[in-house]
Amino acid sequence: MAQPTPQQLVAIIKKLQTRVKFLESELEKAQAAAQVAGAAPQVSTPAAKAAAVAPAAPAKAKAAPAPQAAAVSAEPEPEPEKEEAPAPPRPKVGAPPPMPEAPPSEEVEAPAAATAETGEGDDDDLLPGGLTKAPMPQPTVPGWPLEFSKPQGHVLHPVNDPILVVPPDRAVPTFGPGEFLEHVLDGEDEDAANMMRKMYAKFQECGPDEKRDVLNRLTSQYWALLQTMTQRIGKEDFSWPKRLFMRFGLIDPNMLSEDLFKTVYHETSQPGNTGVYYVDEWLEAIYNKEFKYSDIDEMALEGAKPDKAPDGSTCVKYEMINVPQMQRMVVGPRANMCTILSSDYCTPGRDNPVMIRPFVYEALKYLKPYDYTIYQRKYKGEDIEVQPLVLIMPGYGVRSACWEPWSPGKKDSGPRFLVCFFPPRASYKCLVEAMSDYRWEYAKAEAMHYWLSEGLTGKFLAMFTSKEQRQDMKRLFRDHYQHWILNEARRIPKLDRKMREWFFIQVPYSDPVKAPLGQGGVFMQLVQREQAKRERDAKEKEELERIKAEREARIAARKAKQAMQEA
Repeated sequence: MAQPTPQQLVAIIKKLQTRVKFLESELEKAQAAAQVAGAAPQVSTPAAKAAAVAPAAPAKAKAAPAPQAAAVSAEPEPEPEKEEAPAPPRPKVGAPPPMPEAPPSEEVEAPAAATAETGEGDDDDLLPGGLTKAPMPQPTVPGWPLEFSKPQGHVLHPVNDPILVVPPDRAVPTFGPGEFLEHVLDGEDEDAANMMRKMYAKFQECGPDEKRDVLNRLTSQYWALLQTMTQRIGKEDFSWPKRLFMRFGLIDPNMLSEDLFKTVYHETSQPGNTGVYYVDEWLEAIYNKEFKYSDIDEMALEGAKPDKAPDGSTCVKYEMINVPQMQRMVVGPRANMCTILSSDYCTPGRDNPVMIRPFVYEALKYLKPYDYTIYQRKYKGEDIEVQPLVLIMPGYGVRSACWEPWSPGKKDSGPRFLVCFFPPRASYKCLVEAMSDYRWEYAKAEAMHYWLSEGLTGKFLAMFTSKEQRQDMKRLFRDHYQHWILNEARRIPKLDRKMREWFFIQVPYSDPVKAPLGQGGVFMQLVQREQAKRERDAKEKEELERIKAEREARIAARKAKQAMQEA
């Protein structure tokens, strides 16, 4: 068995000290209650609890009369004094409450001690590990765990002015080894639960060289368990630990750093109008038919066609065919396929935070001015702007993708982006890659079988010769798009002059972004030419309106003259 690290020893000592304080307080209260009642105090230690529920030994000090000895049953009765003082209920741990105005200052074990004192709650809800089924927490305002390096309202670049994900200054409950996992496995299929326990026990005992293999086996159990959980979507209100397991692959808080556990445990924001969803929320939205399930291959249904009018459970079943494929798409074929959350793989930093909902929502707002026409499209002859839908997958993937440019059969809906909870390299680059993939996929879907010659894809391919087009043109476009958003906008030239001019026209910056770029450098001439073109267009429009007004005036005068002649 591997030796614990100094950090793990410190954490274990702190937990033991907290437990000792709690037991001492219980002992003092029991002694005080015994003095008032005039009886011997009942000690609420683990040994005393065990003695209270154990059968009492037969008395040997005095000999009992024969009739009374015959009346004694084979099972000895417990001592009456210990029956009158039942052990206090185990502390409960539920979902975190909404973020208050100021962080609380109480200790982690204070809520648990209060529950033990009052005895409130239903003992039937208690699960292994002293946990309870908790309802979904109340929503908090998106943006709670974020800090902005500059005031909002200015044109900010995500690289120069990053959004900081700050761990909340709030207490989190402590869990012993396996306690959190027991809460997750409560009520689940016994075979899947036992296999998960077996793999978790092996993970606790294995050495550093074996951890990756065991985590991959735990990942297989994660998908198997997720399949069984999703069968109850819309029919059961999952506990908070179950939701943390479904969203982030969390099986043991002790596998995380303190800041990371605080971040995920207190991430209680709701989707609202953000368009950003975790896996459990996305499947619930599919169940409620807020969105249509993704397109599926008939081969996945063994040649059968999807139901034309499926119910919510069937829609979730169809979507779960795609969810593992989505996760593999954003991870890559030769990357880390693990979905179990661990600080061995998840090491967020200032420029590489975890993909929680508030960060993704604000980051996409940051990036929009650098491609302000990305969500604009024509629908039934009208110019509309759609909102992207982002699905945050568990795992560690440097890639991102546009799963579908719009919801099946609904072109006026936004694209569906896929991102991993923690991209190991650059979180902003991951979001930009999803935007570039959407740009390409939407242009192809819009132009249909003419995409090689029309639309954005056709114009991009026209920039290269037939020999140059033998390379992966989509990958080339996505690389150029990332340079355009992340580097060119900061006056770091990465594209050649011809490609820069093409992106300036086809993927334009907003005017607030262009204003400082036009003051000098490689963009000065481009901005001046665009300004001159705008002035020419304005003059032409004004001239056309003048000619149209004169024509209408002549027609009106002619009609008036004819009316006077007829009169």
